[in-house]
Amino acid sequence: MRALVVITSVMASAACGGPAPPAAPAIPDTGSDPVPYAPPPRARAESGQAVGLALSGGRAQALGLMRRFFEAVRDRDRSRLRALLAERLARVNPRLSPPVMPREARIRQLLDARGARRARLAPGARPESYFRFDAARVRPLASVPGQVPGGFSPSDLLVRVPAQPGQEQALEGIVRGWSRGAAILVRTGAEPVILGL
Repeated sequence: MRALVVITSVMASAACGGPAPPAAPAIPDTGSDPVPYAPPPRARAESGQAVGLALSGGRAQALGLMRRFFEAVRDRDRSRLRALLAERLARVNPRLSPPVMPREARIRQLLDARGARRARLAPGARPESYFRFDAARVRPLASVPGQVPGGFSPSDLLVRVPAQPGQEQALEGIVRGWSRGAAILVRTGAEPVILGL
């Protein structure tokens, strides 16, 4: 009988909901809290340092590399070209090849060959006079159909910039295959570099 009373009282308290749960603590208002500290972005850091990260798709940096490359060729500046180009370069047109051409050989081609046609680049000519940067396409290799050759990352960027009307011949004089516009492969980041032309 005693067991029946205990079971009945347990069932009665379960049916009535039992004792009320404790009240939840109130959530504090954070609208007046100070803005959290955000350290400035850095390219490198050491263990234990607070650093911020800046993320981007790399479009601005890739187009900046294209502009600096054009200016270095226009000015026939070997040292700037060495700084912009990877040690081994791929060919981008008509399709992406593995990086096999040595940088120095490519620089010789850019500056020493076809000089008469390259002379069409006026001293001080602006890249915008030759390229339509507003119509540029910048895509990671991961989104380009076909297999990515060895030596490249799926996050490397393929940059295609159409030629300004009337500039097709001058651009073909810079890099073979550029008659309709520029095509370069770049790796952006702390030390951006051109991987292919």
